[in-house]
Amino acid sequence: MMSKKMEMNRYWFSVFIATFFEVIWVLGLKYSSSIQEWIATVLCIGITFILITFANKRLPIGTTYTVFTDINN
Repeated sequence: MMSKKMEMNRYWFSVFIATFFEVIWVLGLKYSSSIQEWIATVLCIGITFILITFANKRLPIGTTYTVFTDINN
């Protein structure tokens, strides 16, 4: 069984990874020109949504959203 600190770190790590995928899909929206690039963009949107939803199971939504958006700026 994981300690509480390790469990919280796992959720924060998912916020960080979701931020990475968000940057990818934003670039995909701008530069996609083939069906494969659009599929990759949609997959990145889905992964971002899943990871942020996962993080919000244990982390406060307001704090998660603030960190998520501030990392992207």
